[in-house]
Amino acid sequence: MTPDCLTEHRLLDLAQADGSFGYFTYQFDTDCLRWSAGLAQLFSRPAERLQTPIAGWLAALDPETRNIFRESLEAAVARRAATMAWSARHAAPGGRKRWLDGRVSLHYDEAARPHEMVGVVYDTTERHETRLMQEVLVEGERVARARAEAAHRAHDQILSMLGHELRNPLSAISAGVEVLQRRGDDDPIAREAQEIIARQTLHLGHMMAEMLDVTGAMSGKLRLEKELALMGSVLEQTVRKLERSGRAPEGRIVLDIPTLWVEIDVARMEQVVTHLLVNAITYTPDESPIEVQARQEAGQVVVTVVDHGPGIAPEVLEHVFDLFAQGQRPLDRRAGGLGIGLTLVKRLVELHGGTVRATSSREGSCFEIRLPVAEAPVHSGGNGSHARAADRALRVLVIEDNDDARFALCSLLQLDGHAVTWADDGPSGLEKLVEQRPEVAIVDIGLPRLDGFELALRARAAGFPGLMIAVSGYGMLQDARRAMGSGFDAHMPKPLDAAKLRRLMLSK
Repeated sequence: MTPDCLTEHRLLDLAQADGSFGYFTYQFDTDCLRWSAGLAQLFSRPAERLQTPIAGWLAALDPETRNIFRESLEAAVARRAATMAWSARHAAPGGRKRWLDGRVSLHYDEAARPHEMVGVVYDTTERHETRLMQEVLVEGERVARARAEAAHRAHDQILSMLGHELRNPLSAISAGVEVLQRRGDDDPIAREAQEIIARQTLHLGHMMAEMLDVTGAMSGKLRLEKELALMGSVLEQTVRKLERSGRAPEGRIVLDIPTLWVEIDVARMEQVVTHLLVNAITYTPDESPIEVQARQEAGQVVVTVVDHGPGIAPEVLEHVFDLFAQGQRPLDRRAGGLGIGLTLVKRLVELHGGTVRATSSREGSCFEIRLPVAEAPVHSGGNGSHARAADRALRVLVIEDNDDARFALCSLLQLDGHAVTWADDGPSGLEKLVEQRPEVAIVDIGLPRLDGFELALRARAAGFPGLMIAVSGYGMLQDARRAMGSGFDAHMPKPLDAAKLRRLMLSK
């Protein structure tokens, strides 16, 4: 043996030393298969029996692996292939299953008969098990993600259904209360009862809106309608609304606001500020002022709401923006709330490209909002005001299957001086819509026999030109989008905001 051959053999022996690699040669004409030491170790074969017929090799394999090797070899020889690859599991002594990968080089004589076979075998158990483990982990992650997404969808659906079930009675109660109030009943007990119902209905409506808003914000389905606005005007308007509604004593909130422009959804930013101010008022002694300041700093508008209450405990402050976080509350729960207001604040501010943070001490708490500053608009001529449409009587068709909600809404519209007709299902509503041609149609989405979406499509196809307003107890963004795509001019969630409904009708 030459020195080079000796070196190669030593290298091969070294490569086979760990028992994960071996090779063999086989002569077809003499049926002689020579095992390398590494191959014998791989199959736990005695070192003195390294030369056997091919049957000895096959006997060392478990039945499944034996069949795979035999079938692969027969197929390769049949097509005169120069190489063959195979992969199978092998039952090693002790019962452990191992993965084996092999490659074979086939040589043929002048008559194209197989003459010699040289093969290598690798123990690839670790690689296969790692790949299988990765596949299990990926599949587990996929299943977990699918379950989480399903749970998220179920969460949205539950809230949507809850909103739908509560909005219908709320809508009827709200409209009914306004009807009673406008009838001018002078009985003080009746008036007080009406005011209680009105307050509680408004409270329920606010809670439902808050629940649906935080669901939309967390799922990324909340849509902002941004415009240039003065931050000071937004803050002042929010404070005045709180004062007029009695939620903030007049003069208690102190404003210090320069002229600063921002690009925001005004209604949503009012919602943010309202939450912060109501929180401050709730947890601050009556005589203490609430300070609201704004300034420009490093390309940002910074708004702070400072109170002088007892402060927020450190363990609560850490989670103050978490969903349902409420901290310590007395048993009477006068502060109330669902524990989602500050979560909504954080998400709404983030949707505006801003940040919000809270700091606190024994002297009080400070909530700080940071928003990108906007360039002041260039004003053109005119005062920019829009003339308000004149009040006038309209012909209105109400299509609503809930008897109480329909009666209350029709009564409210009649008190406004409109000529009102109604229908309680989709087919009759469509028939009246096409025949009567009202100027305004208020259509519930969830109608029996023909839903509001299909009704709107058919009405527009029939040439109905009037204002169509969709109403729904679900209040989800996809409902509003689908309504607009079906031919409606506007979508309103229940309970209906009477003032907003009047504005929509006046736009006609």
